[in-house]
Amino acid sequence: MRVEFAKSSKRAPADVIGVVATMRDSLFDQQRGHVYLPASRYDMFNAQVHVATHQLPDQALLTAIRDAAHAVDSALPLLTLTTFTSFVDQSVEVWTLRTGGRLFATFAVVALLLVMAGVYGVQAFRIAQRTREIGLRMALGANLRDTVRLVLVDGPRVAAVGTTVGVALAGIVATLLRAVLVDVSPLDPVVIGGAWTTHMLVAFGACLVPAQRAGRLDPLMALRDE
Repeated sequence: MRVEFAKSSKRAPADVIGVVATMRDSLFDQQRGHVYLPASRYDMFNAQVHVATHQLPDQALLTAIRDAAHAVDSALPLLTLTTFTSFVDQSVEVWTLRTGGRLFATFAVVALLLVMAGVYGVQAFRIAQRTREIGLRMALGANLRDTVRLVLVDGPRVAAVGTTVGVALAGIVATLLRAVLVDVSPLDPVVIGGAWTTHMLVAFGACLVPAQRAGRLDPLMALRDE
């Protein structure tokens, strides 16, 4: 079997001697085909040679690789000798993804703080409006546990609706950003479930202080409140 290249490439047809596994040329290019050609038939500029090792590369191993290359050809120029991890870390694509990840992580932390402050403010306001109701419940026999449970059920119930709508909108946005996701599905159930659970835990924690304050209300003072 032979492969013919485009006429503009000025390369003669080549015989296929083997097929390798699918590879990725870059983080954002997962569908591009590759053809390996003999280095002796074509000029090579800025060639890269990868060496597989059975141990983590250190300076001694890199020096041994350099010495082995010079033993084959002492005039062979080795411009850069580094580990594959360091090479990837210096990639612009990796830097872009990591910077974007850190930026979105910062936004996520700020969003969680806003969620906590918002839920706390709403619950404190709702309890202030229901002071007489809570006082009447306590006067009729509701204990501390019943009062705290009333607040802890009411707050997360409202937060669950907002969180569900927010996660659904986030899934739509993630689908639109599919091009910048690497080996991650925009609708990954683990990520979506983790986000929903995290927001609910934050909302539940924000309701604890208002719930404790409601449980410490004096029924007589609450019933006198206008």
